[in-house]
Amino acid sequence: ITWVVREQAAVIEEAGALLAEAIVAGHRLWVTETSHTLHLEATHRAGGFMAVDVLADVRSIEPGDVVLLGTSAGTSAGTIDLAITSRERGAVLIAFTQVGFETDPRVMSAHPSGRLLHEVADLVVDLGGPFGDGEFELLGTDVRIFPSSGATGVVALWMLFAEAVKQLADQGRTPLVWQS
Repeated sequence: ITWVVREQAAVIEEAGALLAEAIVAGHRLWVTETSHTLHLEATHRAGGFMAVDVLADVRSIEPGDVVLLGTSAGTSAGTIDLAITSRERGAVLIAFTQVGFETDPRVMSAHPSGRLLHEVADLVVDLGGPFGDGEFELLGTDVRIFPSSGATGVVALWMLFAEAVKQLADQGRTPLVWQS
């Protein structure tokens, strides 16, 4: 978490500006169900934006919308297809992923193009986790446990939302949020 806060602050600030711009322009913010937690944290959550919805159908995406796509490693064909389609429909794609995991030589893209999520996204918030996403080794084994991407993804998401709120407030705008 300390690494994400320190190393990803600039990209989160840039992403916050994109969210604020989309909200001001009347566009939607979408979050995909490609992670275990981000779509649950981002939607209908006290303190969060009313403008964020779970993306159930890519046909809902309109030009100018923002899609937040999170995963521990963007290698699956479905994740890459969703990312490519979001961009083709005119959305800004912000990926929450672990670039080190994606680019590890033991990992291959399952997409026919061979592309990885961080190669498709407009902006990448690197969650900084290791190959396999496990932070600790189970004593006496080669098994890695306790994935960090859930915690770092949620921290990065709320940092992103906080930055967007700050930028909106700096413009004299009050975003619609769920009461905390």
